[in-house]
Amino acid sequence: MKLYASLVENNEVRESILGRFLDEFEKTQEMLNLLLDKSLKERRRNHYFSNQLRAIGMDEIHQYQVETIKKWRKVKKSSTDSEELLVSILLSVNVLAGAMRNTG
Repeated sequence: MKLYASLVENNEVRESILGRFLDEFEKTQEMLNLLLDKSLKERRRNHYFSNQLRAIGMDEIHQYQVETIKKWRKVKKSSTDSEELLVSILLSVNVLAGAMRNTG
């Protein structure tokens, strides 16, 4: 979330919204652990480790996507030659959706 939040240029807006997301994420994890008496790692061990393995490979794709979005935003403002970068962004979205096993 922090990596994608870095795309927001306004510091105040970025920090405000990111803070809300992170707070809610933490609260949700705490509530799920309380309701289910165990963490995801303990309840669904294989699922947890599968996610961890995929996350390692996905980190590079996330980095690539954010950098490509930054480049595309700059090029889009100054020329009409941004289509190639846009295609790269859309392909990276597709790659991440497939890696997350969620294409919907």
